[in-house]
Amino acid sequence: MWWPWILGGWTVTALTWWCVAYRMALHPRPTKRPGSVRGACRISIFKPIPRLETREELQWLAESIESFAAQLDEQTEILLGIHEEDRRSWEPFINKWRSKCSPESLKVIFRAESDSYANPKISWQRILARHAGGELWMWSDADILAPPDFLATARSEMLESRYHLLTNAYVVQQVSRPTGLFEALFVNVEFYPGVLLLGRLGCMRFGFGAGMLFGAEDFRHRACWNELGGHLAEDFVLGKRLQPVGLGSSVLNTFSHSTQWREALFHYVRWQKTVRWCRPGGFAAQILILPLVGWAGLIALFRSDWLSWAGFAMAWQLEIAVAYAICRRVGCRISWRHYGIVAGWSVLRAVTWLACWLPWPIRWRDGNWWSLTRRRRRRNDCI
Repeated sequence: MWWPWILGGWTVTALTWWCVAYRMALHPRPTKRPGSVRGACRISIFKPIPRLETREELQWLAESIESFAAQLDEQTEILLGIHEEDRRSWEPFINKWRSKCSPESLKVIFRAESDSYANPKISWQRILARHAGGELWMWSDADILAPPDFLATARSEMLESRYHLLTNAYVVQQVSRPTGLFEALFVNVEFYPGVLLLGRLGCMRFGFGAGMLFGAEDFRHRACWNELGGHLAEDFVLGKRLQPVGLGSSVLNTFSHSTQWREALFHYVRWQKTVRWCRPGGFAAQILILPLVGWAGLIALFRSDWLSWAGFAMAWQLEIAVAYAICRRVGCRISWRHYGIVAGWSVLRAVTWLACWLPWPIRWRDGNWWSLTRRRRRRNDCI
């Protein structure tokens, strides 16, 4: 009867982490008020926009870009990278933003040529870099919503700190359909509390694609386009190259993308596999907060009695309750009608953790990735 005691301790360990996670979400880092920094540097905001697939996607991408465009000033410019085939769809929004911004603040770059790197975002970033006039560069995914005063706050935090790269955590607050819940649960429950903890401990060693602010000259001297272009997680590599990294006080927001269950499942698994490749040690340590793996193993391999099933049910319901609580705290209200989906996520999380140790590729941008890097021979190295 010693197995139940071990698994009980395992469950208590998970409960301890969930208490810490909820407390982190309840009391995140206070957002600093933007200060007036003398000789403030100009910021170039890079916004590479993926090819449009639906009208709905166009609407929420435009809303995201609008949240940045509304904060532009004489010391800020935004660079929009748009595929030529989507020009007509974007023209009404571009005309609207141009009527509110100065010509120097909004630069729109169209292109029809194919990607030059395996990572399509880096193909765009290199093109946009040729048009950037700021001393500071901000790389931010197209689907990110910025809170008010985000740009001013990020600028003052960067210039007043010792960091070479300032990155920001993000959450999912809007879930338009049930298929987006896997994404919201991963970001809000699995990702966000851990990021806040790393920030408080001063252990940031990588960046997040939602928002990364860094010096243009630092990038030119310490980063390599070829390396970034052949890497699945370019934000992870960039943070490694531009140490030290700090966590900004602002929390960004994004949307849940998935419209089909198959897409939602693949997206969730891709995220987990990427974390497994980037941080194998940290990913392995997650076993300490996955008591469902232990209880399920006990039931399947050793004994299937009432005590084992009760322990499994207790650990399962605990994780579901905490997921609801953390999502509610970050502003993502999940209906109890979707209880079954949250319960399925809890089991999927444990199954995916086990599966990610097996050698299988992930599908991203019309290609299979068997590791974080995909080598491509090019004439220019790090220019």
